[in-house]
Amino acid sequence: MKNTLLIFVFFFTLLLSTNAFSQTTDTQLKRAVGELQAGRYESGLSALQRLSKTSGDPRIDFYKGFAFEKLGKCVSAKLHYKSAMKSGNAKLKSLSKSTLSGFSARCKIANEPLQKAASLGSNTGWKIYGWSALVLGTIALIGTPIKEGFDRELAAEGEPYFAYKYGCRIEFAEVDPRGCNQAALEKDKRYTEYNDAVSSTKLINTIGYISGAVLVASGAITLIAVTVSESSEIAFSPTLNGAQVRVTF
Repeated sequence: MKNTLLIFVFFFTLLLSTNAFSQTTDTQLKRAVGELQAGRYESGLSALQRLSKTSGDPRIDFYKGFAFEKLGKCVSAKLHYKSAMKSGNAKLKSLSKSTLSGFSARCKIANEPLQKAASLGSNTGWKIYGWSALVLGTIALIGTPIKEGFDRELAAEGEPYFAYKYGCRIEFAEVDPRGCNQAALEKDKRYTEYNDAVSSTKLINTIGYISGAVLVASGAITLIAVTVSESSEIAFSPTLNGAQVRVTF
């Protein structure tokens, strides 16, 4: 019980800390992109440079490249595009590569601001699953020990009989061998039925604990994954060499 609760607390704390960090980075990045969308490239670049001191988000390099390109600083722009191209994000890598295509000819005339941001992709289904698993797992971890308490009380009603007849003190199918005629006890049909019922109940409770822990872990991991995924998504339509490119990464 204690270990399963610790697991829940760990994953929940990790989820909150990850979510808070990613939201902070994403919010600051969106503000910087907003400056670029408005054509305020120097302001957007300054915001990106401040953000890069606290975050290693690869999108920052791409946007810095875009800002430098719009300011006519082609060498710096190219360096940042190349850095973004090394990202593990396939879409960002692909966009950076296509952006560098024909870059030398384009950089001299780049003067259009970023277009209005497109809508972000939806992870609603995964969010529902994550929170559902987290809630159900928590209910299982809290409810199972409560159920176990009732099970023990119910089993205890028949245990005095075995103490009286065989001198065996029993607690939830755990037999104290001291002063107990265990051989005779085990031949008693009433004890066999009692033991089978308690064993079945213990199995169900064990499944409850394990299922609860798995659901909590699964829900927390799913929500963390969705949070990280959403923090790596920001949609926009830069006008590059006259061609409008729409991408979400």
